[in-house]
Amino acid sequence: MPKYNYIEIDSADNIVQGTMEAGSSGEVISLMKSRGSRPIEVSEDIKGLGGVNITVGKRRIKSKDLSVFSKQLYTMLHAGMPLLTCIETLKDQVQSKLLREKLIEIYQDLQKGAIFSTALQKHGEAFPELFISMVRSGELTGNMDGVLNNLSTHYQKEARLQAQIRSAMIYPIIVLMVAIGVTVFMLVKLVPMFKSFFRGKALPGITQFVVNLSDFMISKWYIIIAVVVGVVFLINRYISTPVGRMQFDTNKLRAPGVGGLLRTIASSRFASTLSVLISSGIPIIQAIESSGQVTNNVFIQKNMAYAIDNIKKGSPMSVELKKLEIFPPMMISMLKIGEESGAIDSMLQKTSDFFEEELEEAIKRMTSMMEPLIIILVGGIVAVVLISVYLPMFDMSTMGVS
Repeated sequence: MPKYNYIEIDSADNIVQGTMEAGSSGEVISLMKSRGSRPIEVSEDIKGLGGVNITVGKRRIKSKDLSVFSKQLYTMLHAGMPLLTCIETLKDQVQSKLLREKLIEIYQDLQKGAIFSTALQKHGEAFPELFISMVRSGELTGNMDGVLNNLSTHYQKEARLQAQIRSAMIYPIIVLMVAIGVTVFMLVKLVPMFKSFFRGKALPGITQFVVNLSDFMISKWYIIIAVVVGVVFLINRYISTPVGRMQFDTNKLRAPGVGGLLRTIASSRFASTLSVLISSGIPIIQAIESSGQVTNNVFIQKNMAYAIDNIKKGSPMSVELKKLEIFPPMMISMLKIGEESGAIDSMLQKTSDFFEEELEEAIKRMTSMMEPLIIILVGGIVAVVLISVYLPMFDMSTMGVS
């Protein structure tokens, strides 16, 4: 039986990390929930070379594929087709290889008499817990086609949000890669062309620094690569611990500039998910717990646990979420209006739509700011290297004139 590494928030609101044997990641999630814990992360643990533990990342079905699958299944069920016939048809039509593999196994389980949610739960590493919970709700309420329609809309929005996040990340990565590329080229190719001219001469401090850096990069390049790889490895190891994950998730929400963007993303996901869950008939406490999990932030999830405890005691959701000081005031205000009018789901959906538009504008602003930043950064690097190279020549020409 395979082993799985997991991170959970236990019933005492402590972040716990451990390993357990189970038939699937879905079984691990079920076991954690049965003991009152909230799952954060589950990944398979295998033995690598020399017996070293290697954590294998989960292969998740993409939001876009889930949206299309949900819409197709909704359409077929709404037309009166039996579920088994729907899955039999869709398993041969879906574009995603991973989804096709899972549907084949799900179809086999359905033929043996399993219910849909149970068959999905066996593949919890591929299907999100939100998807499985909502399907289970649809089975209990007899509103499967309505739930699937909601899921299709939700994952369509999630796919759009993920595309916006990728767009926001592209420019910073380009800036970093261009800056590194220009720096390496000038130090490895340009500076060595002038070294023979500099030999035996007293050099200005900036020139000597650039020459020494060039020599080090050419002769000791493997040390630089080893240090970079080592630092990245150590950071990843630290973040994979409960303390490191909490510190990382806390600090990124407070980071200047980026923190506001990440809060908007988390708020949009939370509002959209909570709206879909409530409109699909999921109990409010379970809906809040599931919505906190989709933020993918341990800091938010742990603080959400405190809010849930007070909501169970009868405190309004808007009051408890406001105390967390995580979500924007606009979301709290809309939630309060929803509580008073009895239309929480529609108010949350409007809030999510607003955040989505706000995020799009924020990404456009970031993109427009990055363009001059690239010019300034690359221009600054080029200027420093060129000044360091030509400064000795200028000093010598000045001495010659004197």
